[in-house]
Amino acid sequence: MGKVFILQPSESVSPTHPWLPPGNALYILEKSNEGYSPTALRAFLNRPHPLETLSQRAAYGSEGSVLRDHDSKNYVKAVNGVLRQHTKLIVRKARIQRRSVWPVLTSAGRGLNGNLTTTEEIMTRV
Repeated sequence: MGKVFILQPSESVSPTHPWLPPGNALYILEKSNEGYSPTALRAFLNRPHPLETLSQRAAYGSEGSVLRDHDSKNYVKAVNGVLRQHTKLIVRKARIQRRSVWPVLTSAGRGLNGNLTTTEEIMTRV
């Protein structure tokens, strides 16, 4: 207890919250953090107000926001979107690190007799 997780799906699945930037994201609010406000959290959760949403006729039916926002498939899509973004960051960091280390491992060096020789390849895969 003490943490609130906010999972925002992509715009293709559901409209974004007006107070959050667009795109897949997972936000964590901790009560122990400085600046936490229960009033701000209540205001966030009530925007738009649930009764405002339920009063609209378009909220109901197979294409309505009530079904869309409570469909477990949409939660899976949102979680997969966040995981995909995180995986891309990790892969990108590994690729940058590999590119910075690889030239050092296969660089040319001077042999014992002073001739320019290529060192043996140390790694075949990263």
